Amino acid sequence: MEEAIHERVTKEKIPQLHFVSVPMITDESELKRIKHNLELATDMCQSFYTKTRIIFETREGTKEVLTTIWAATDNHILLKGGISIPMNCVRNVIVS
Repeated sequence: MEEAIHERVTKEKIPQLHFVSVPMITDESELKRIKHNLELATDMCQSFYTKTRIIFETREGTKEVLTTIWAATDNHILLKGGISIPMNCVRNVIVS
């Protein structure tokens, strides 16, 4: 689905980015798929320390981060170090 190559950033650079305010995904079935992937990624990251690919939109363009997900809420994906990505910016979550 999202196989294009995006600018990969480190999770430490995420707080310096400017997130878009409009939702990237409006299709309900796509939102369900992403939330399911987030639940799976959170479980796998906590149990096996695996990394997950998150593709998200910023005003600087589409970015990608390969990281460990600590938790996911309805509004944010929470990463280590208090870093978060707003859910409305997320284009895809790919569990490896």
